[in-house]
Formats: sequence, structure tokens, C-alpha cells
Amino acid sequence: MFEQSAIGANNGRFTIYHLDERARNSVYWRDYFDRIGSLDRSDLIQSLGDSAEVMAPFIIETEVNGLSMNALLEKWAIERIDGLIVDAEGYDWAILRQTFELGIRPKVIVFEHAHLDSGEREVAAKTLGDYSVDKMDFDYVCVRQS
Repeated sequence: MFEQSAIGANNGRFTIYHLDERARNSVYWRDYFDRIGSLDRSDLIQSLGDSAEVMAPFIIETEVNGLSMNALLEKWAIERIDGLIVDAEGYDWAILRQTFELGIRPKVIVFEHAHLDSGEREVAAKTLGDYSVDKMDFDYVCVRQS
């Protein structure tokens, strides 16, 4: 199965922010820049680090198809998820929250914690209470204990 859609709160069209190909000609270009994009422009800017100011003019918007987690699971008749890896540049916790609200508790979860604010970190800690959580660079690796 392959789904080329962004996961969001609703179904529809979303705007994703990413760098234009012309940005590759900049001396400030970093190898990872072609792998980042976000539904939130400010999260993309944060991901650009110390190159944000000079790279910001290269940010472009692209409309993409979007599905809620529920719609995605229904579309593909998915009833169980054993492993879930999320790297959504600032939208990670929103995707996981939708998954948990559907009653799905994957055995293993890997997600980026770098964009979590303090409130999301607190909720994540409570929600992941039945998981062992290891911090690895920018990610949490969570293994369900029950």
C-alpha cells in the first residue's frame, strides 16, 4: 500500500511548505534541506536552523491531498498497527494523538520530539505511560510494555 497524502485533522487539501529547487544553488544549502517540509511554515523555518533567514525567500507552498488518520485507516481497512514511525516536522504529536483517540496502541512508535512544546511533552508523557521511552537524538523510541 502506498498513500501520497498528508495526515491532518480533516480530509481535504492542505498547504505544505518546502524549499524551491532554486535554493540548491545557495551557499547556505544543507544536504537535509530537500527532506524537510511542513504544514506549518514556522516549523519549516525552525528546521532551517542558522540558515533560516537567507533560505526563507526560497520557501514555496504546494497544495497536497490530506486525510485524517481515521480516513487513512478506513481507506486501507487497517485495524491494527504494530509499528508507527512519524516524522512530520512539527505535526508528529497531532498524528499520534489521532491514532490514540482511535484506540490504536502500536507496539513500537518512533517520533520526532524536537518540535514538541512543553504542553505536548507533558501530554505525551502521560499518554505514553505504558511505553518505555528512549530519547535518541531528535526522536523518541517507544516500546509498549503491556
